Amino acid sequence: MKILAETKTRMYKREEAIKLFDTILENDRTDIDSHLKLAYLTEQYEYDKAINSYTKALEFLEKEKTEVRSKKEEKDFTEDDFVNPIYYNNIAVLYMKKDMKAEAKQMIDKAKECLKAVKKISPQALKHKCVSVTLKFNEACHFESLGEIAEATNIYKYIIKEVPYYVDAYLRLAILANKRGSLPKAIEYGEKAVRFQLDRKPIVPYCVLGNFYRDRQMDMKAEKEFMNAISKNPADSYAYLSIGNIIYNYSCRLRSNPKKQEEKLREAMKRYLQAME
Repeated sequence: MKILAETKTRMYKREEAIKLFDTILENDRTDIDSHLKLAYLTEQYEYDKAINSYTKALEFLEKEKTEVRSKKEEKDFTEDDFVNPIYYNNIAVLYMKKDMKAEAKQMIDKAKECLKAVKKISPQALKHKCVSVTLKFNEACHFESLGEIAEATNIYKYIIKEVPYYVDAYLRLAILANKRGSLPKAIEYGEKAVRFQLDRKPIVPYCVLGNFYRDRQMDMKAEKEFMNAISKNPADSYAYLSIGNIIYNYSCRLRSNPKKQEEKLREAMKRYLQAME
């Protein structure tokens, strides 16, 4: 049954895979691998179920790893003797999505504790740096949610110093600068996000930058950024809607030229219809 569940997962038949893993766990609640795979399948849509799956997996994992370490001397510890800190990080993200700030902070701290332990064993490993930066980002998001903007900003700046192409950190800095009323700084960070944009998130920096330009009434530049977003993802309804709004607002300034105004209104309507497709 487990092979079938994994096959359904690879075929993107999410609901069928979830039902199969649920059945597997009804028969064996100690199956750590199935708990984790169920967590992966549900973490985007069913936060409570994902948290429950991660928590159960970690309950067994922590017990297992503690028992392994108890039979060794500290100098003989390996990375496999500790829980992967990314699991605690994933739970922290889920708690943040549910606005459960204290629980999120607790998981971030546990992840940092685990990371500290494995870094002692292989301090130069690149994967540890990746996990460390991810934890830093989520910690900054946590401070941001608490309204501790200065602390969050400092961490985001630390991240882009360590990893200059960390797009999400630039975007958060841009958004925080915009909230402070510093649109030039917001645009500066937005432009850097576009410069370092990653293939996995090709449209987000363009839309954010487009919004900043629009806030400064720089409509031509804003429209260009939204068009960049569409060139990366022709199905981006938000970009079409934004362009429609820019064109509509422009048409409102053409009352002295009814023919030109009607032309622009038709163009705006075309964009609105594309957003709804």
